[in-house]
Amino acid sequence: MTLEKQVAERGRLILGLDPNPKLMPKKVSILEFSDNVIKACAPHIMGIKIQMAYFEAFDVEGIFAIREIISKAKKAKLWIMIDGKRGDIGSTADSYANKYYFKKSPLSVNAVTINPLMGSDTVFPFINKAEVCNKHVFSLLYTSNPSGDEILGLPEVQEKLIAMHQEHGDVLGAVVGATRPEKIAELREKLPNTWFLCPGVGAQGGDADAALAGAKHHKVIFPVSRGILYASTGDNYAEAAARKAQELYTIVNAPRP
Repeated sequence: MTLEKQVAERGRLILGLDPNPKLMPKKVSILEFSDNVIKACAPHIMGIKIQMAYFEAFDVEGIFAIREIISKAKKAKLWIMIDGKRGDIGSTADSYANKYYFKKSPLSVNAVTINPLMGSDTVFPFINKAEVCNKHVFSLLYTSNPSGDEILGLPEVQEKLIAMHQEHGDVLGAVVGATRPEKIAELREKLPNTWFLCPGVGAQGGDADAALAGAKHHKVIFPVSRGILYASTGDNYAEAAARKAQELYTIVNAPRP
């Protein structure tokens, strides 16, 4: 199913999976935790975003959990994103792209995030594979972290990245922090047909209404991680996550003029 159809049928909310052992209930495995939260939140989300760093911190257990989560998410018809912000060149980038896009891989998903700051060598292997496989790439464009402006905010960097998005808008989405709605509005004028992935709603204080208005309510999706995953750190974590997901689903999908 295309991203457009997935959003039309299931809304704009993505469940971000950032399993943190300091916040997860004790004696619950990473797979059990993730699986229970996904099942509870499934009616309110269009997909999942797997933050690789958190899973890799669990070593072999984390990698095994990723494979199982991807398999189960596909059966549940959820859209799946790998959030690894890959940013290497040549054959390394090509290897990542092969792993994440081709159906024969157990890690094949619908989209990945990349860091474009090493140049076009880091981007085109992903774009080329995504075009062939009808998948998506989401490249950092304007992030929500406090120091994000130091490099990504430089006018000459923005100019280069925007030009790249304008050329490859069908598969190349942009990561734009929901905490900067004025920047979302500015970028939407230059990128009318680009998908925006807007993190920051929830724990970071981003305003979904302002972000949606900036994006002209068009081609925007919202990943939320901590705000859903840790709505409760007790044994009722899955039920609490579902309630928070339902609340956020209503906010990001409410009809607007």
